[in-house]
Amino acid sequence: MDWQPIETAPKDGTDILVYFAPITGRLSGWWKVSWENLYGDRTPADGSWCVDDNKHGPYPLRGYCAGDDTHWMPLPAPPPT
Repeated sequence: MDWQPIETAPKDGTDILVYFAPITGRLSGWWKVSWENLYGDRTPADGSWCVDDNKHGPYPLRGYCAGDDTHWMPLPAPPPT
């Protein structure tokens, strides 16, 4: 699957790849993230891109600002076992 506009990204907690445009002083490249509403009492629009350390996460992605995220794609299937 090709990169898709960020406006079409799922905001239901699904892990996806998101591309962040290079902006001086901020993160860039692609990251495995999910959209999370960490406070539970807000709408999905109030969430943020989060990373999970598989221990205590998810955590909001540091260095991210709205507008840096430009594209997304689903994670690839795992390799056959």
